[in-house]
Amino acid sequence: MHEHSSETEDSDRGEKSSYDDFEERMRRIGAVVIQTWRKLSPHERTGHLISVATLAVLIFYTGYTIKIYKASDTSARAAESAALTAKQALVTGQRPWLGPKANPTFTFDQAGNPKTIMLAMKNFGLSPALHIGVGPNIEVFPDKAFRSLDEITKASENTCQWAEMASAKFPGIPTGIALFPNADSTIFGTWSNTVAPEDTFMILGCVTYYDQFPDTPLHHTAFCFRTYRPLKEMARPGIDWNKYLFQCNVATQVD
Repeated sequence: MHEHSSETEDSDRGEKSSYDDFEERMRRIGAVVIQTWRKLSPHERTGHLISVATLAVLIFYTGYTIKIYKASDTSARAAESAALTAKQALVTGQRPWLGPKANPTFTFDQAGNPKTIMLAMKNFGLSPALHIGVGPNIEVFPDKAFRSLDEITKASENTCQWAEMASAKFPGIPTGIALFPNADSTIFGTWSNTVAPEDTFMILGCVTYYDQFPDTPLHHTAFCFRTYRPLKEMARPGIDWNKYLFQCNVATQVD
């Protein structure tokens, strides 16, 4: 009985936890530090204290400097963001905005068929529109030419690409026209012979322009008009086309 009890106590004493190991190491390190400190002369002790104090001050100063830098960087980013927001608000509020003044108007031949398309574009903004570009034509398409909304959008994008070339800036060479606030200018197109008498049709086009603010991108106004009446019902004397033409809900990009 006594031998078994003694073996159990020895076994319990032999098992140490990780905390016990850590505590033992700290004691040993502390003993070494105390012995080393006792061997130092007063002058050496003073020097070590000064070094430790200097290191502590340096650590504190470095941490404080990093904190100030982060605060300054955050403030600079906030100021930059605020300035960008203010600039965007100024541009949006003061820039030109071009758009159709009304539905297109037309000229007709002696048989009553449409010949020329005319569309008045007005500057609804507060500053001049510069380098205005228009595609080579206002495009007319029969509805049957498109099988999806994506195809209509693609055709509209093509008209904007033509207009972009007309708005291109060349050093020393003025391009496009300028349109001042509340003024309007008429753009023209030729009727397409691809529209048969029984076809309904769409009218697509695009105008591009710049504003006077630096580093702003080219602006676009894509327009689309359509009718659900076939051409043979529209091309008759006395028909008011404005009653049957309306703006599409696609291909009307504005930026």
